[in-house]
Amino acid sequence: MTDSKRLVEIEEELNLDDAKFKITLYLDGDLLKRAKEEAAKEKMKYQPYINKLLREVLLGERSTLEERVSKLEDIIRRKLG
Repeated sequence: MTDSKRLVEIEEELNLDDAKFKITLYLDGDLLKRAKEEAAKEKMKYQPYINKLLREVLLGERSTLEERVSKLEDIIRRKLG
């Protein structure tokens, strides 16, 4: 088995979709300022806010509060259950 095939298997086993990765990203100053302002309005830190925006744009994940709460409840049930 090649290293790349094994890496794919490992990634599938770990379910990296739910993992968080630390990256370095350069943003234009006006975008960073706006992200921080909008995040503050939603009582969020700007980095999770940017992540939320990327999910909405790239993955089409625009969920309601009820959907987000339901998802969290499911995660908690799986962790405890």
